[in-house]
Parts: sequence; C-alpha cells; structure tokens
Amino acid sequence: MAYSGFDPISLEEPAPLDVELSEKLMEKVLSVGVFDSEQTKYLKSAALEKLNQLAKDFVEKISSDMGSTIHIVEECHLKVLTSGLHGLGVPTRQPDIDVLFVGSRLVSRLRFFRDFYSMLKEKEGVKECTAAPDAFVPIIRATVDNFEIDIVFAELRSHDTIPDTLNLRDDNMLKGLDSQSVRSLNWCRANAEILHLVPDEDNFKNTLNAILVWAKRRRIYSSSLGFLGGESFTMLVAKICQLHPHALPSTLIRAFFEVFSQWKWSWQCPVRLKPSTKNVALGNLAWDPERNTKDKDHVMPIIYPIHPHINSTFNVTKSSLQIMKKAGSYFYNVKLVLMIVTSHCQEFKAGREVVSKVYNNEACWSDLFEEFNFFDEFQHFVVVTAGAADAGRFRRWIGLVQSKIRNLVDFLEFCNGISFIRVNTENFSPVSETDMYVRRWFLGFVKEGSQLHVKDLKPHMEAYKIRTVGLARRIGFFTRDMKLETVYADRQEVKDMKEEKANFATPIPVLLNRVPISSDQGCREIMSSSKTTRQRDESALPIPPKVRKTE
Repeated sequence: MAYSGFDPISLEEPAPLDVELSEKLMEKVLSVGVFDSEQTKYLKSAALEKLNQLAKDFVEKISSDMGSTIHIVEECHLKVLTSGLHGLGVPTRQPDIDVLFVGSRLVSRLRFFRDFYSMLKEKEGVKECTAAPDAFVPIIRATVDNFEIDIVFAELRSHDTIPDTLNLRDDNMLKGLDSQSVRSLNWCRANAEILHLVPDEDNFKNTLNAILVWAKRRRIYSSSLGFLGGESFTMLVAKICQLHPHALPSTLIRAFFEVFSQWKWSWQCPVRLKPSTKNVALGNLAWDPERNTKDKDHVMPIIYPIHPHINSTFNVTKSSLQIMKKAGSYFYNVKLVLMIVTSHCQEFKAGREVVSKVYNNEACWSDLFEEFNFFDEFQHFVVVTAGAADAGRFRRWIGLVQSKIRNLVDFLEFCNGISFIRVNTENFSPVSETDMYVRRWFLGFVKEGSQLHVKDLKPHMEAYKIRTVGLARRIGFFTRDMKLETVYADRQEVKDMKEEKANFATPIPVLLNRVPISSDQGCREIMSSSKTTRQRDESALPIPPKVRKTE
C-alpha cells in the first residue's frame, strides 16, 4: 500500500467512540510519557534567553571591532530560533535542545565558529563546549545550565538585517546560501511548512506525542542508530493528518499503523507531504534517485516538504527496516513462551493489531505502549564501549562512535551464522575509572545454526573500530585518551556489564598504512580476507537456555 496522492482519503467526522478513545489515549500518553515539568520548562527558557543575550553581545563585539555606530547594535543581525520537537511545540522531553542561529551578511560563518564559540565557552554556566565547523552540518555542542544544546548556523548573505518575522517557508531566503546554511535551516523550515500543511495543529501534536512515546518504548527511536528520528516521525504523522483531516488522535493512530504497516517501502515509493518541485540552484542537495544512483540505496525514504527535498531517513538500514516491518509480539496479560521475538518483530504491524483490539474492546492503550525488553529477547550480544578522559572530547567522541554503529551492523551481517541483529537504542554509562567517561551500547543477535564462534566475530568488530578511529583521526579530533572496545557477551555477562567498571583491556586499534581505511572497501577487504583465512574456534558460542516471559 502507498498513498502517493495528497488529497484526503477520508473526510469522516469523529464518532462518539473516537472521542472516548482519544481521551483515554491522551491520559495514557501523559501517564507513560516523559514530559517537562513547569520548573524544567522555565529553566530551558532561561538557558535559551542566555543564548539570546550572548547573540546580542556577539553582534556588539562585531560592531565594536568594525568601529560602527551604535545603531548597528540595535538592529537584528543574529536571530535565535529553536528547531526540532522543541521548536515544533511538542512537549515530549528531549535530552537536548536544537537551536538555529540565523545571521545577516555582517555575521560570517568563520567569525561565528571562531568568535561566538570562544564567547560561549567563557560564559558562566556553560561547559563541555565543542565545535565541529567542518561537519556535514557544522555544529557547536555545549551544556548550558545543565541542558545539552546543539547549535547550527545559517548565514543569510542577501540580508542586511534579519527581520523580526522571518518567513522560513519562503524559498527565496535560500538564494546565495552555501550548502551548510541550507542544511542548517532545513529542520526549522520543515517545521514551519509542516504546521502549515496539517489541518489541525492540536490533533497533529497530540498524535505525534503518542507515536513518539510508542517509538521510544519499543526502542525504534534513533536516527543515528538506523531507526527513525523525531523529524521522520513528525512527517509520517503529518501525512496521516493530511489523509484524515477531521480525525481525532485515536483514529489518526489507527490510520498511522494501517497505512505504514502496508507501505511499499522503497526509493520508488517515498513518503511526501507535498509534490516535489525542481530547484536548479539546490539540485545537488535534493534527494533525486533518478539523477543520483546512491539515493536508490535508501530503503525507507521520507522526504522533507521544503527545498531542498532531502531524505530524512538516509541512515535507515535494511536490518532496522525489517525490525519496523516484520510481525511483532505484544503481550496481552497472558503468559507466553518466549520465542525469538526479535526475528518476528514488525512494530508497525504489531501496533496495528493492538489498536484494532483497542477499538474492539479486546485490549487497552497500555498494551500499545508495552515496553520492549531488549535484554530478555536475545541470548547473544556485541558490546561497544567508548571512553575519554575529557568531558568535552567525550561528548564528541561518543557522538561519532554512535553514528557509526550502523556500520557495525552492516559488517556483522556479513558474518556467517548471524540471522538477525538489532541495536538497543538505549545506551548505558557504567561505573568507570575516575579519569574516564564511559558509554556502552548493546547489539543483540540471533544465532543461525551452531557453527558461529567468537573468533568469527572479531574481524567484523575490528573493521568497525578501524573505520571509526580512522575517521576521528582524519577529521582531527582523535586523542590518545579516547578508547573504543567491542566484545562478545552472553546474556549473563551482559547483566554484569551494564553496571560494571570499564577496564579497556583491549588497546585502541593500530592503523597500519597497508589498511585502506579511507573507504568502505578497506573494511570489506578485512572481512573478505578473514572469511577465507579464519579458523574455527574449538568452542562455539554458548547458548543459554530459553526463558519464559510472563506479564
């Protein structure tokens, strides 16, 4: 199934049952979701106001350096906007706040990432401040009054000043912008367009809240780990709202699972909120599989409704798509023998079955939000542990490590004897050495047959380490205190590892000149050669007994 059109497919008004179920749905979302308290909202506003004041101070410094008159300081040359779910007005608590700084021609990118960054680092209440000006989307990350802030910057070279009411939906604002500025504007512009396209903002936001809570509890909310992020879920919910303009959240939730459990996911059938139009100036940035063959590799395209029409799900892997597509298992207050749930887990289809039962009075909304118990579902694990001595470097290091875990999934899929693998979107900070910050991720996998050995996993884990460390070195922020370790663990070992001290017994991989780490081919060669030369370990991986899962 795929609704490629943009007209509604149902104009039905809500029935009394829809009203009742919607009220119960939102009650359940409030009880199981994690939302900001009034105190937290106030503190977030205070942190954002600190950034606003710093923006004014920064413009004043530029004016002073230029010897300009006072009226330049009074004009708006640097505007602070929030993007992401916070900017959308969706109250689900997020671990960070996405902020966009929009500068006039007076504020150059070089000066922003040099001078503003220096001022931010010195500001009281700011710590763990790092900058990545050469990233695909240049970014400054900092902890401001204990809130993690991600700052991107767009330089509007055609604007002498930034107007109070900046029309983010206007494509003309993109004229003359570099690609970094276009990408930085993307989510803010998409938010503005989405709110314009949905027929009812309240129903849209309430439904999105419910879907986000569901996705987090089912462990499929993470764009960096190959699943869907906030922007992708936002567009999926907006699509359903377009198709059912008069529907309440309960009906929209039902339609969400019905439509996307049957969607023919491929590059030929993307999810769009409006028809894409060509923009010659931005053609090299837009998702266009007809012109760019690499775009045909995207398995679950969800396209931004603004120029450039970028795919928000380029990180989704075949494995993570299968997790969202294959038939799932929820527990309706009965005892079930645990089969290998992970190999039968289609979250969209499972959600559809639960909501159908809710409408038939055979289940309740709490069944939809049944939490996925990752560590009960697997017997075998690969554990990734990253650490660094400095808090600022640690934050950037674990960001890189996490963003490349999907590569580890790709590598392990080459391993004979693994039939299924899934990443836990929840990470852990175990008790660490006094001089080391540590983060851990767990990948569970299903063994195929009895021939898989620990030794068979090593070349694939090493390939991941070589690629990740090599990338950190090439972009110039790797230091010797950064550690990365990948090990196999069974279920009992994992229980201890979630809280134990990280020792980092394995040294960081040495990057030899003969290993072409600058390309995917290098890692593939490591794995290819290991498959032909590997020798079987005398003892296969232990298989713990199956357990029963009870409600």
